[in-house]
Amino acid sequence: MQEKHLQTVHTLTRKTKNHEAKWNLTSADDQFLLRLHSGAILLTKYRNTTVKIELSFLDNDGKKVDSVTASDNDPDKKDYWLLLELFEAVRSDIRQTTNTIQGILSEIQSDGVIGD
Repeated sequence: MQEKHLQTVHTLTRKTKNHEAKWNLTSADDQFLLRLHSGAILLTKYRNTTVKIELSFLDNDGKKVDSVTASDNDPDKKDYWLLLELFEAVRSDIRQTTNTIQGILSEIQSDGVIGD
């Protein structure tokens, strides 16, 4: 992965985990969009015989100007693991997985009857 892509992935992962990136769902499964003033970033996970993750950089017209892709069958899976970490952070943030699980744990660990 080129250095510019590597820095982008690390920064996006950190900002996403810190809830500082406002990703949006798209109409496609396993795809998220981050709109910026200078363009947008599209993160997509494809599943066929292998799993592939693509990070695309779009201009303000929505045209792809650059991208980086990694697959789970790449010989060196380092890029794949970095993109997967970003993908999972985005998915978790969008679905508020951590807050939901913490809420459920708190509720079931409370005293008394639980459930409706």
